[in-house]
Amino acid sequence: MPPLTTPSREALTAVLDALQAARPTDVRDTAAFEHLLRTYRDLLAVARAEGER
Repeated sequence: MPPLTTPSREALTAVLDALQAARPTDVRDTAAFEHLLRTYRDLLAVARAEGER
């Protein structure tokens, strides 16, 4: 399900950085986690900066 709001580049960058810096140790499905990271990278590629329209 797509997000209800469009996150800013700053918000996406913060989440992606946090996930990459401190990978959760209890990840059981590595493929799903990698898919999550790819999804955030894809969203970041098309996201706008805060305040940009």
